[in-house]
This record gives sequence, structure tokens and C-alpha cells, in this order.
Amino acid sequence: MAGRHQYSRVMEGSSTSALDESPAGGRRRKPRTITLEEGWGRIYREGIQKLHRVIKEKGSGRQFSNEEHVKLYTLVYNMCNQQAPHCYTGKLYTLFGKSVRHYLNKVSLPAIQERPPGAYLVREVVSQWDDHCLISRWMCNFFDYVNRFYVRRGSLATLEQVCTTAFKTAIFDPIHRKLTSTLMALILADREAVAVQHDRRSMPLLVQGEGTAAMGLFDDHDEKGVFPPPSSSSSSRLGGGGGGGVAASASQHDRSLANSDTKASRAERGGANQRITVRKAINVYIAMDSVNLIIYRNTLETTIIKDTAEWYTSRCSYLLSRLNCPQFLKEAEADVAAEEQRITDLFHATSRNKILAVVREKLLKTRQMEILKGQMGLHALLNHSKIQDLARLYKLYSPCGHSSLVNIAQIVREHVSNKGARILADARDPRGRSSSSRNSAAAAGGDGVVAELVRLHEHCLGLVEGPFQGSPLFHKSLKEALEDVVNSRVNDVSVGEMLAGRFHHILKKGGASKGAPPEKLNQEISQLVALFGYLTDKDHFAEFYRNDLAWRLLHNKSASMDMERVVIGKLKYSCGAQYTSKIEGMVSDAKTSIESSAEFGKWVKARASRSNKSTKSSSLSSSPPNDSAIASGATRREQASPLLFDLGGDFNARVLTSGFWPSHPEENLVLPDYMTATLGEFEKYYMDKFRRRRLKWIHSVATVTIGATFKSRAYEFSVNGFQAAVLLALNEHGETGATIATIRRRTQLEAGVLKRVLLCLVVKSKILRKSPAKDYNDSDRIFPNRSFASAQRRLKVPSHIPAKEKKSKSRKAMMAVVSEDRKGALECAIVRIMKSRVKIRHKDLIQQVISLVATRNQFRPDPRQIKQSIESLMAREYLERDSNMGDGYRYLA
Repeated sequence: MAGRHQYSRVMEGSSTSALDESPAGGRRRKPRTITLEEGWGRIYREGIQKLHRVIKEKGSGRQFSNEEHVKLYTLVYNMCNQQAPHCYTGKLYTLFGKSVRHYLNKVSLPAIQERPPGAYLVREVVSQWDDHCLISRWMCNFFDYVNRFYVRRGSLATLEQVCTTAFKTAIFDPIHRKLTSTLMALILADREAVAVQHDRRSMPLLVQGEGTAAMGLFDDHDEKGVFPPPSSSSSSRLGGGGGGGVAASASQHDRSLANSDTKASRAERGGANQRITVRKAINVYIAMDSVNLIIYRNTLETTIIKDTAEWYTSRCSYLLSRLNCPQFLKEAEADVAAEEQRITDLFHATSRNKILAVVREKLLKTRQMEILKGQMGLHALLNHSKIQDLARLYKLYSPCGHSSLVNIAQIVREHVSNKGARILADARDPRGRSSSSRNSAAAAGGDGVVAELVRLHEHCLGLVEGPFQGSPLFHKSLKEALEDVVNSRVNDVSVGEMLAGRFHHILKKGGASKGAPPEKLNQEISQLVALFGYLTDKDHFAEFYRNDLAWRLLHNKSASMDMERVVIGKLKYSCGAQYTSKIEGMVSDAKTSIESSAEFGKWVKARASRSNKSTKSSSLSSSPPNDSAIASGATRREQASPLLFDLGGDFNARVLTSGFWPSHPEENLVLPDYMTATLGEFEKYYMDKFRRRRLKWIHSVATVTIGATFKSRAYEFSVNGFQAAVLLALNEHGETGATIATIRRRTQLEAGVLKRVLLCLVVKSKILRKSPAKDYNDSDRIFPNRSFASAQRRLKVPSHIPAKEKKSKSRKAMMAVVSEDRKGALECAIVRIMKSRVKIRHKDLIQQVISLVATRNQFRPDPRQIKQSIESLMAREYLERDSNMGDGYRYLA
């Protein structure tokens, strides 16, 4: 009743009604009963036949007005709401289906069957589907009351479903195989048309004579369509049938291109409408089961995927036989882009990923290694830095899955490894002789090797961050390749040692930083730190860096303390605070030593003023030394001697924390009394300020400035502590000189050390002379060289003449220090793990020690070293073998 009341309001004012009106002023009469024959006859004449005329006239006929629509709807409504037995709702539902099926069987199916397989068959199917949709839409509007009430209450198929089922039964089922094969031929033709257009641009001579394939999906002048069946068309194009095109003359080629371009332009103008027609035909498959798409997937999608796989397999072979790698990638990119557009234009959205997966599988992935290692392959692209081609390669293969990218990343790793190995091979001595020192290694190209490796790293990192879009997989390949290179050796010199030497060259005075802008220095330091990150044995680098830093700090050769702190900060950020703790301690010691020396001077002056003593200055032919490093204490008897300050000299002491600085051997040297007294005063000052600390003086690294006069010309010589002791001892004997034995007794220097010192002073700098000049005996006398002359007033005396293999021994000593540190680190790691686990198997202990040490101590231990450390701890009863575990250990608390 609600529906009847609602519709009666719609009908107010209408010129047509199913109710008979009484004369003016009379009362309503009962509605007239409409028979089934009468009502259906009116529906058929006024509705269904008119729809058929509209369709026959191809839309030129006038469709239904609102009044006509309402009139037919009201008729159906009244026939459904009459009293039984005149309620015809069920019969109208049945007649609705019969009328739809009748039209499909008598009109639509014969029209379609008249068309031969080809483009016009597709057009006819689309046309009949459009007509069917028009009929269904109007009929469902006329019978909407049946749909809303009768169908819903009876749980029957809706009128729309009835129409779809009727079309499927009458039209789709008889013709879908022929329609599917026709659509596949047209889609294949479209692929080939687009491919030929691409091929014409990239390799025009190879596709001459194939221009007819580019006309499009349909040709209005050919009932069969322009494309032959797939079997004939694919063989002619993918096989490159005939060689006449290749041998054609230039003029014939130009005319052919002009004709084909005209046809291609015509195809492009009509391509959009043609694809719309194919899409409408595919929509018929979708409409047959729009919810689950089972019919679309079983009848069309599977065939599409199969034909796509076959076509792109042939396409890949065709391109590989004619193109090199960069050209192939361009064509593949164009093919994939065209296929993506084709999928968007033609197919259902759910088919997109499936079809593209097949395209990439057959075109790119199946023959990937042949593509990458073919002519102008990936190695050539990397060598020539073809950024666009590399970016295209990554773009094409990134959707193909992880395994495809792994193959590319492996080739990138091989490329980086080969380039790095070539750099190291060029730096090695071609005769195979190993260098004997760090200097010879540097002379053989240490800085050059580091510079080449930095350039290699920057180049490869640019490729990873650019064309390969910062992929973690390629970062990993770059890391693994550079680790192999950076952890190699050149003539027994590690790259880490060269890297430390390059830092030293930048940070020392007069080195690479001289005249260089700060921005360039910061950039190079950042690059060196980045290369440092690939070192496995970072503790080796740290030992060499500490030795170089000690030299810069002790000899005031650091170009900039700010730059030193910048480098330490970058190393700290890369490896953590524990790694740079010693280096930071060395810089801190250098800063506090300056403050301590200033405070010591004030302390001495304050003490002298309190004791109210004055000391007259003594005149010496040479000025006292002005700088020293730390040594052992003085006795109380020596403290009564005058100090350097009393003699007009200056004194600065650098206090070095033994745990931070490189170790130095024990030294035995006797200094002049005033020098010994000054050292004793500093010890007293330091002990008053810092309790429970012990000082040990190291004279070999001291810097002393001594004044001397030769031929009435004053000079200043910068010497080390040993050289200063020898010069001052010789000064006590005046012009007569002294024998080597006398100097050794006075200074207490070892014979070998004294010999090297005298060689520097006699042979290298020529400040002294020896009699006799040849040989070396304790009875030989040493004199001041009165004939000495130099254009410079300030001269630095070499601290030593390098003895044979001295540098290599120094390197061996540093490596021994590193080895001892590693033993301690391994034992600490083992004890730490055993404390937490108590019991553990041998294999698990080895793995955990390697992980812990690599993280905390910055080196990768050898399992044999770990085993030796375990045996050492077992001998000292820190742990024992567990008899219950077999290959396990138990911690002994």
C-alpha cells in the first residue's frame, strides 16, 4: 500500500490514468480490470516495438518521453496490483525474459553470425551488446515495480541478471571462442603495429617493408581488417623475413618511410576509437560475471596471458639478434610502456599485474644474463658511465623481482672489484720487489693509491645513489667489493696504512692542506673517512694514525688543531667514542701541556721571590735548550744547581698520558746539571699538583734549540734531546774536542745510538768534524767544524740517518703492539661471554666472540686466534671443558 500511495502522488495531474472518473460532482468508480492479453499487448506495442524501431534506425528515432515512460510504468504497476486472479506479476516477470530472449535469438544472433571472423565481427558484437543494454535499461525501467517487490520477495534473479543471462545463453556462449580468437588477433596486431613503429625509429633499415602493420586495429575499407591471423603476421615480423629491405637504396628507403609514416599517422588518428571498440568487446566478457569475473578470467585472460608470453618470447629473440644492450633496453622500455598503456586501454584492472609480470618475465628476465653480458653489456655501461642506460636498466628490472637485481648487483660488484684490483696492481712494483719502509711505499704511490680509491668510491657511490636509486642491495654489493679492495696490501703495505699516511700528509704543516681552501679539505677528509669505513682491521689504522699524530703534536707540525678535531669527530661518528678515546686523549694532553708549562713558569717565579734569591746569568757560547719531553726524576743534590730560567733559557714540558701515546723504549741519558735541576723542579711542581703520578722523561722526542757562532755568524740549530746532549758535552771541551769514548761516558748513550747521532752531526749537517774522517773508532776525536757555513740562519738537524730496515722494524713494532692489544681484547670478550652464559658450545662461543670483537674493537679476529685465547684462559683456570657438552666450555667463577 505504501508503494501504491507513493505512486498515486506521482500521477496527480497526469493526462493518463487507469482509473475511470465519474462525471463532475459524481463519486469514483472502481478501477477497470486489465487482462493479461490487453496489458501485455499495450506494453509490446507501445514499449518493446518502439525500442526495436529506435535500434533499427540507429538512434535516429525518438526514444521515450517522461509521459510515455510513466504511462507504461503505471500500466505494469496496475497489472501487478489487481485483485486475484488478475494479479499478473509472475507472468509479467516470465514474459519479460521471453521478450529479451526472443529479440536476441531472432535479431542479434543472426546479425552476428553473418559477420566473418575479424574486426567487423567485434564491431557487430559490440553493436548488439549496446542494443541489448539499451533494451534492458528501458525494459527494467518499465518493469521496475516487479524488480523492487516481486523479485525481492521471491529471492529471484533481478531483471538485470535475467537480461545478462539471456545474452550469455543466446549470444556469448555460441560465439565466445570465435570472438576470443578474433580479439587475440587484433591485440597481437596492435602489439606488432606499435613495435614496428618503435623499430622504425631505432633500426629503420631492418623494418623496411613492414610499414603496413602500423595502420591500426581496423580498416574501414577491408571487411577482414588489415591484420592477418597471428600465425602469419608474427612470423613475418619477428623473423625479419626477407632481406630486400636491408639492401634497398637510400631513395627507396626514404619513399618507403614516407609512405609508412602516412599510414602510421592515419593509424594514430584512429587508434583511440579503435581501442575503445576492443575495450567494449572485452567489457562483454566482464559483464557476463561482473562480481567474480570467472568468465573473463577463464575465457579471455588466460588466453591473453598465453599469447602475450609467446609474443614477447619471440620479441626478445628478435631484438637480441639485432641490437646491443643499450638499444635493447630502449626498445624494451618502449614495449613495456606500450603494454602498460594497452592494458589500461583494453583490459580489466585485475589483469594488469598478471600481464606485466609475463611481459617482464619473457622480455627481460628469462634471458637476463645474455642481455647483461652481450654486446655493450653492463660492464661496458659501467666503464663508460652511461647513466641514462643504467637508470633504464634498473627501472626495467626493479619490478622483476629480487633475483633479477641480484644478478645486476653481482656484476656491479665484479666491476668495482676489478677496478680496485687494477689500481692496486698498478701500484705494485712490477718486478715484485717488496718495499722496505712506509716512505718507499708512499714513493711507490701510496697517496696516489688512496686518491685513486677515493675516486673509485665516489664514482661507484654516485652510480648507486643515482641510476640505482640508493638500493640497499647495490649498497651492499659496493660495500663488499670495496672491503675486498681496501683490505688488500700493496708490497706488504696495507691500504689502511696508506690511508693513515694520507691523513698525515693533509694534517701536517706544509702538506696537502697548504693553500687549499677549507671546503676542499673538508670534502677530502669526508671522502677519506668514507673509505676508512670499509677497513676491516681498523685497529691497524688507529696505530699508524696515533704514531703520525704523536709526531705532529710533539714537533708542533700540526697545520690546524681545528682540522685535527674535525677528523677525530668524523672517526668518532663512524666507529664510536671507544675507538677515538686514545686519540682524543693525545689532543687533550697537548692542550693541557701548554697550560702546565705556563703554570710551571709562574710557580718557579713565585718560589724564587719567596726565597728572595737572585742568580746571576752565566755566559755560554751556546744558548740552553728550550724544549724537552718527560723523563725520570732528579736528586736533591741536583736541585741546588741553577735552572734554565736562571741562565736565560726557556723550558716547556709536555706531559703525555702513557695509555694514550705510543710507547717508547727505556732511555739512559746524562744531561748537564742545570738541565737535570730544571727537570727536578718540574717533577716537584707536578707532584704537588697531581698526587700518585710518576713521570718518565723521553729525550728522543725532545726538541732543543741551540745557538752557535761559526765565522762570526750566529746560527740556531733545532736538534733532538740526544743531539743536544752530545753538543753540550762537546762544548765543555772547547776547541780541543773530545774522543767518542769520552762523549759516550759523559752522555751514557748506547754505542749504536751515539754512532747514529754523530753521523747526523758530522756527515749530514756538517756541524762537527771527525778525525780521522774515515772509519769509526772510540779513539776518534770530534771537533766543532769552524769552516761550517750556511745561507740559512736557522737550520733543522736531521734526527737520524735511516738505518737499513729501521722503518720496517718500526712497522713490525707497531704490528706487535696491535697483536698484543688483540690478544687482550679477545680474552676480555671470551670472559664477558662466559660470565653471562656460564656454559656454551665451542661453535657458539666463536661466533659470539667474532660479533662482539668486530663491534667493540673494530677488527675481525681469526678463529685460530680465538682458539689460542681460549687455551690460554683454560691454562690460567678461567674456564674449563664441560664433559657433559662434549665440545663445550664452563666458566670457573
